[in-house]
Amino acid sequence: MHLTSSMSPESRAGAFVGKIGSVLSRVQVRGKHRLVSALGRSFSSVCPEVHCFRFKDDGMTIRLTDRIERFMWAGCYESQLVALLNWALRPGMVFVDAGAHIGYFATLAAWLVGEQGEVLCFEPDPDCASRLATNTRNYSWVHLHHAAVRDEVGEVTFFRSPRADESGWGTIFSATGPRPQIRVRMTTLDETFTRHSLKRLDFIKLDIEGAEHRALEGGDRTIARYRPSVFLEVNEVCRGWDNKSPRDIISFFTDRAYAVRYVPGRKGRIESMFATPKERHTPPEVTAALNPILRQSIRWT
Repeated sequence: MHLTSSMSPESRAGAFVGKIGSVLSRVQVRGKHRLVSALGRSFSSVCPEVHCFRFKDDGMTIRLTDRIERFMWAGCYESQLVALLNWALRPGMVFVDAGAHIGYFATLAAWLVGEQGEVLCFEPDPDCASRLATNTRNYSWVHLHHAAVRDEVGEVTFFRSPRADESGWGTIFSATGPRPQIRVRMTTLDETFTRHSLKRLDFIKLDIEGAEHRALEGGDRTIARYRPSVFLEVNEVCRGWDNKSPRDIISFFTDRAYAVRYVPGRKGRIESMFATPKERHTPPEVTAALNPILRQSIRWT
């Protein structure tokens, strides 16, 4: 990236900060998240938004004022899931991103599945959905749904993030203290796939702040028909808002002949799960493939 004299000072600053993010994305050092957060906050005073390139020539616009987006800028946001998608997705596949935020995983998936594939994104927050549309505008095979994914079709109250620097904290649950509230459309995976008449579904990613179990229940027929792999966040605090535990999610999958692996986090808590149909892989084969990708111990239920 060349910083030419014909560029405005603002453009040169943006290009410079974008280049730093690109360099940081290729570096793995202890304490990287703290370093990135500090650098991003510092740069945000002169460059609140930056266009960062993550793969090939495509890129997306992120805000350095947002904690999660600072990690995206430096390529250290959910690096395990990024590696998993690179391993799992192939041209022609269909990917669902529920809780798509501003499109970090949707753009990656769109690039991996190509024009022969499809990406379905669900995002209820209007600001995030607008930026999601901008960041995926070059991919005609990405379909956006401004809706929450649940076990019902209709409308639901959505409680937006209470902090401007934490855009990913929106939820359908009210047990989180005072928050801005809006009414949004809600849908189910079953309803969506019936309407789209898609012939396949290969991978579902769920990160919807505690509503993951409801989304699974609302996609039961779809999961039974297509048998996709499923990766979902398991935030134990958010799970409690719906009176569900990680064991409830594990039971959902094991009752449907899925093998479930989970990634342990701090103090032994489950941070995320990866479920695959038992008929697709044997546990040793999957474990061997995922161990170098997730870089953590993979535990079986």
